[in-house]
Amino acid sequence: MTGFSDKLTALFDNNPLIKTSDIDQDTLVRRYGHPDSRYASLPDGNRVHYLISGPDDAPVIVLIHGLTMDNAVWETWRPVLAEQYRVIVLDLPGHGLSTAAPRWQADIPHHVEVVHQTLNQLTEAPFTLIGHSMGGWISWLYTLTHPNRVTALGLVAAAGWTDQRRQARTAQSFMNFAGNAVGRTILRYANGDRFIEEGMKATFSPDAPSEDMIRRYQDMLHGPGHRETLLSLAKHWEGSPKADDTDFTAITCPVLIISGDCDGLIPTAHAYAFERKLNNPTLIMYPRTGHVPMLGCHPQCLDDTRRWLDEAVPASEVPATSP
Repeated sequence: MTGFSDKLTALFDNNPLIKTSDIDQDTLVRRYGHPDSRYASLPDGNRVHYLISGPDDAPVIVLIHGLTMDNAVWETWRPVLAEQYRVIVLDLPGHGLSTAAPRWQADIPHHVEVVHQTLNQLTEAPFTLIGHSMGGWISWLYTLTHPNRVTALGLVAAAGWTDQRRQARTAQSFMNFAGNAVGRTILRYANGDRFIEEGMKATFSPDAPSEDMIRRYQDMLHGPGHRETLLSLAKHWEGSPKADDTDFTAITCPVLIISGDCDGLIPTAHAYAFERKLNNPTLIMYPRTGHVPMLGCHPQCLDDTRRWLDEAVPASEVPATSP
């Protein structure tokens, strides 16, 4: 089991102490931009990259990725869902091709506000909101904050519960270190490539991320301002609202809960806890599946999600407003 010192070793061992140069935004766009790429400039100074596809008048689905990831985790879902829905995939600030405002406070409530500001620019329609991991945390808090905007909610390996397991306490110790002044100073200049590689392998286990995906997220760590956003997120992680103390009665829409029984990051107990606390849940637990089920068992996971959508999304939803 990886301990706190091992996480620091992963940052520095066999790597130079000083990180390689940041990768400028134009280079990242050339490497990882998409024909459907668009940008929304927000009043708070964040600039959000998003992909939008599917019929203009179709019901809207919004997909939100997790920590250190980006829109690519939905790439097997997006074109299939876009045959029937208007699909919007966001990159959160400091992730993917989105840039965060200087000194932006990257806690979960501020992420909720970024999602709200972005979607207010893109559509007047209510929508289905599906989030993975930290994106699931953002999604359930968004739905509680703006219940009239969400017609259905999908939680894929969703975060937000207090986790007392030993590995979770170790991870929280690392987050606390990353969030304090000394840790931020050290980690601001550490080369995190090995950290990203080992973290992704643990995240995807028992599946394995492709080398291209590992390189993609290593490059994203060196994006302009991305590291500062992650350090801010670490600082505010523990203080963000937790599901343990949350009253979920305001969420009355259908909720799909997806989990893998081999998820090493989010215990299956958290999926069952969501099922107990939510009003209209459908829980699907996949065997021999890790933290990223939409890639690890994507045909079955996507098929199940589409069947749930057929029942959960009203045909009378207001059409999307083209941005």
